[in-house]
Amino acid sequence: MRVLKRRVSRPNFKSYGRCAERMKPFLLLFKLCGMFANKITQGQLKRCSRPIYVICVFWVSVYVSYACFILSNVLKSAHIEIRTTVDLTKHLIGYISLSVNVIAAYSSQNQFGKLFDRLDSYDHEVARIKNERRDNLWIPRLATLSATAINLLLISVIIYESWTDSVFFTVSDICTICMHIYGTLEKSLLLYLILIRFKHLNEKIAPKVSWTKKRRGPKTIEILNVQIMHSMLYDAQRAFSDIYRNPLLLWFANLMIHILGNIHVSRNKKPLIACAFVLPPIMQILTLCAICHYTAEEANKIACVISGGMTALVNSGQTMKKIEALMYFLDTRVSFDAGGYFTINLPLFQSIITTVTTYFMILI
Repeated sequence: MRVLKRRVSRPNFKSYGRCAERMKPFLLLFKLCGMFANKITQGQLKRCSRPIYVICVFWVSVYVSYACFILSNVLKSAHIEIRTTVDLTKHLIGYISLSVNVIAAYSSQNQFGKLFDRLDSYDHEVARIKNERRDNLWIPRLATLSATAINLLLISVIIYESWTDSVFFTVSDICTICMHIYGTLEKSLLLYLILIRFKHLNEKIAPKVSWTKKRRGPKTIEILNVQIMHSMLYDAQRAFSDIYRNPLLLWFANLMIHILGNIHVSRNKKPLIACAFVLPPIMQILTLCAICHYTAEEANKIACVISGGMTALVNSGQTMKKIEALMYFLDTRVSFDAGGYFTINLPLFQSIITTVTTYFMILI
């Protein structure tokens, strides 16, 4: 385990990988939203200069000013309506969620560097053992295109609702939805990079493990190499969790409140308007739950892949070595949680859909 730790923690940005450079077009988009606080130069992930921190201050000030404006409208009104209460709660939670995520992005630059360093280390190790892999970017491109289409739909809603008295609340609500869409896209992209590497490890690397010297050939791999590569991806997942573990709690709370609040507010509107306010938060929850679920499932599958090759333990020898390797993979299981309160997976999404359906039936 001492050798494993030494080989994993060696940083070297220039000699391999450059995962951050390949993701640069997507990450620049997130930086404009204040969700990514690093600059990428020749494949190296570096801290932004101090003037860039103005973006963080700008977005937080915008959120605070919006919240103060809404609160002043509530205090000036003669009586507080249910819709006003729903709008106020929805906007305040949305602004707090965005502010916390922006602050997390600007205070966790070392963790971002660690994440991309571990991904690059994995790519370097794959090349060292003469294996090949590449990042398929058609899924991020498709997700970005879908997010753009949703934003165009929301812009059309702004144009339609501009003739009503609630134009400010509409614009503010749509701004928070758009910002959360890009924040969800950023989190999903980072997890996607981890997911495809875990999948490559399970399908291309782990099945080639050789336990005896007689079975070793030019394409066989030692179990120590698999442990090293798995620990690199495990460290990348831990870096992601360190950045977003607590912000994800507010993120899900905001999306859930937006779903319930928009169903209540938009039930008397046209179907297109109602869908524009309700469907984006549902899609974001589905995306986050799905990517977290499949990443954890793929990461934890390696124990089954390795144990599948452990037939006839007594006859082939090295029983203790195999048991130690299996226990290592079982001890480093991957899971995603929001602030330690609940696990993020597809059963969570099913529970949310059940809650939304029940709430919608009560309103009807």
